[in-house]
Amino acid sequence: MISDLVKLHWRRLGAAYSLAMAGSLAGQLYPIATALAINGVLEQRYSAIGWLVACHLSALLLEVGAKMLDTRVFTRLYAELAGGFVRRAHDDGLDPSVIAARSALSREYVTFLERDVPAVLFALIGLAVSLSALFWLDPSTGAACLVLVLPLLAINRWLARRSLTLNRGLNDRLEREVDVLRRGRDLSVQRSCCSSSPWPAWPRATRHAPATSTRSSPTSGNS
Repeated sequence: MISDLVKLHWRRLGAAYSLAMAGSLAGQLYPIATALAINGVLEQRYSAIGWLVACHLSALLLEVGAKMLDTRVFTRLYAELAGGFVRRAHDDGLDPSVIAARSALSREYVTFLERDVPAVLFALIGLAVSLSALFWLDPSTGAACLVLVLPLLAINRWLARRSLTLNRGLNDRLEREVDVLRRGRDLSVQRSCCSSSPWPAWPRATRHAPATSTRSSPTSGNS
């Protein structure tokens, strides 16, 4: 679904990501422009301050423009995605409560494109600029930092798998909560609200497990 969404709106997404990456790159170059300005002032070349001013204004204008464009692009993207999903769900005859829950979950697709993808791009830009500076100043230090990228990639892959499992369970639980709220039973609603997060649910399940086995053992013994 993400790939189809990207193919359909690749021009808007490309413009938004390009503007955001340009602003991030200008921000990464800010320390270099500061160093050039300081060296220029020490050498009585005050025109070097222009590099710092130009870098600051560029980063400011690009970031403001990126925020304005992001708001329009991803708002329209979500409106089209949710509208198409609701229309297809009505054609399939789904219950309105289920349609509302899945429409809210569809926002996560847009959130991924709006926040997670730019975060990865910004991290790659920062990593590239940092490694380039390290290799320029001290190649051995830059090589040592480059080697550390490999275990970080392995840890990130493991965390991504764990996050995928937890998000899948959380999304499935959100859909099941529709039926719980429809029945309106106090005990069911309380249990659903208490188990809304998968992390605290595990200790409760561990505490209840021995009690369950204790109650079932006399039954098995009598049989």
